[in-house]
Amino acid sequence: MDEFHLMLLKISNDLRPNDLEKLIYMCKIEESYKANITSGCDLFTRLCHDRRLSENNVAYLKGILHLINRIDLVNDVEAFEGVEKASPREIYPVSDENARLDETSPGEMNPVSMSNQKENIGIGSIESPKWTVR
Repeated sequence: MDEFHLMLLKISNDLRPNDLEKLIYMCKIEESYKANITSGCDLFTRLCHDRRLSENNVAYLKGILHLINRIDLVNDVEAFEGVEKASPREIYPVSDENARLDETSPGEMNPVSMSNQKENIGIGSIESPKWTVR
């Protein structure tokens, strides 16, 4: 068995039942195929058939594993790619500037600036909330 399929088998074995449910939802699998997907291997076969996953293209797999917060499984995919393991802090970096609340007078609270985080996590449509609690 090749390394790609060994990696997919390992990930499939490490998925929890609710992980598989979330992945199926996130992948927008057609209703007619959902009943036949009972394991990670079934899902990965469907993704390969739909050309969203291949030995040379695992970006989609890493993306959906990120979305369900399975960094450990992302690390398995990256090990397959030959990339160093990523820690959650490297994936969603938070600088000291972004990690603190702005200084405010008592009774006021301003939200943390999210401008840098927005770019780092690849979500362009999120805007920083604009409110003040008095």
